[in-house]
Amino acid sequence: MKKLSVFALLVAVIFSCQTKSNKEELAEIKQEAEFDETTKVLSERFASMYETIPASELAGYLESVDAEYNGLFINDPGKASEYLISPEQSATALGVYYMDILYAAAYKKSDQTSALYDAMQLLADSIGMGRVLNQAIQEQFHNELEDNPEAKAYVKDALVQASKNLNTSNRPRLSTLIMAGIVIERLHLLGSIIDQATENETLDKQDVALMITPLMKATAGQAENVNKMIEAINLIRNPDDEAEAFALLYELQHEFSRLEEKKGDIDRTESVDPALLSGIFEVVRDLRTQIVTPGK
Repeated sequence: MKKLSVFALLVAVIFSCQTKSNKEELAEIKQEAEFDETTKVLSERFASMYETIPASELAGYLESVDAEYNGLFINDPGKASEYLISPEQSATALGVYYMDILYAAAYKKSDQTSALYDAMQLLADSIGMGRVLNQAIQEQFHNELEDNPEAKAYVKDALVQASKNLNTSNRPRLSTLIMAGIVIERLHLLGSIIDQATENETLDKQDVALMITPLMKATAGQAENVNKMIEAINLIRNPDDEAEAFALLYELQHEFSRLEEKKGDIDRTESVDPALLSGIFEVVRDLRTQIVTPGK
C-alpha cells in the first residue's frame, strides 16, 4: 500500500511537471504570437507613417522659406554616447539625429552631417541595427553630399528598413521609439524655423507670413503622425514606464485636436498667426527635453 502511494505520488509529480511544462510552452507560443502580431502592426504603422515624412520634405520647406542654418536647432552629436544608458534612449535619440542629419545636409554642412552620421551609427550599433543602417546609407551618404547640391534624400528609408532587422526581442518597442524621436524632432525643427522667421526684424509682417505659412501647414499636417505614434506607443508601453512622458503625449494630441477648429486660418496668408501653434510647440519643447536629456 505504501509502495502504491509512493507510485501514485510519483505519477502525480510527473503529471504536474508535464502540465506545467505544457502550460509554459503554450504561454511561450502565445507570447511569440502576440509579439509577431505586434511587430506586424507596428511595422505597417511605421511604414505608413514614414510615407508622410519623406526625407526630402524638410529640405523643401527650408528652400521655400530661405531660412538660415542654425546649429543650435539640432541635438549635439557629441552627446550620442550618453544615450547608451539603455536601448530605449538609444532608439529615441537615433530618431532625433535622423531628422537633424536631414536638416544639416539640406545646408550642405559636411562637418556637422559627418558628426551626426557617426552619432547615428554609434546608437544603431548599440541596438543591433548598425550593420543594416551602415549598408543602407554609408555609400549614399558620401555621394549625395558631393554630387547632389541639394542633398535631399540620401537617407531614403534607411531607418525603416533597418528597424525591420533589429536583432532583438525588443524590436517593436525600439522601432516605435525611433519613430517617436523622428516625429518629435521634426516638430521641434519646424517650430524653431518658424520662431527664427518671426524674430527676424529685417522682414515685414507680410514676408514673415509668406515664409511661415508652408511651415505652419506642415506642422498642422502632423496630427495624423502624432495619433499613429501614440497608438503605437500604447502597444509597446511597459507598466514601469515614466507616466510624465505619456501625459505629455496626450497633451500634444489634445493640442492638435484644438488646432482642427482653426486650421482654416492657416490657409489665409494675410491672417496667419504663429500663436495658433504655440500650445503644440510648448508641449514639443517639453517632450524633446525629456528625449535629449540623458538619464531622463
